[in-house]
Amino acid sequence: MTFSVADLKEISPFLAVLVSILALTISPFIAGRFAKSQAVASMRERWIYAFRDCLVELITEFDVLHEIGPSEGLVTDQRYEEAAKKMRMLVNRARLMVNPQEQLYVDLIKEIERTIELLAYGIKRYEEFHDLNDRVKLLAQRAIRSEWEKIAP
Repeated sequence: MTFSVADLKEISPFLAVLVSILALTISPFIAGRFAKSQAVASMRERWIYAFRDCLVELITEFDVLHEIGPSEGLVTDQRYEEAAKKMRMLVNRARLMVNPQEQLYVDLIKEIERTIELLAYGIKRYEEFHDLNDRVKLLAQRAIRSEWEKIAP
């Protein structure tokens, strides 16, 4: 079976209508999927920035409190109560932002809790605090990098 130019001219309006119908039905589907992926990436990006800001604020609190706090732990004056409350708020925010099923986040929260415990009950060896604080920073960097990799094309 061979087609001549005349045969193609006869079926071309039908083919044009068919292609138009396909384009009209498929293009919204494709556009919708693309828009959804863009929206998810945008929301995830905002989440990463909020997560990073939370961790930066928390780690800064660690650095400041270890410099100004007593070595026997946070005493119960107003300044340290406010600092402890702020640290609790930040660690709770971080805990609610992460996936408790991912080991990286489990380790990060565990190390944050250990650091808060050292600050609250007293730093006996500053080397231990610095090692723990460095570990928190390293895990925080890994977590943030991991999230950026999830949205990278």
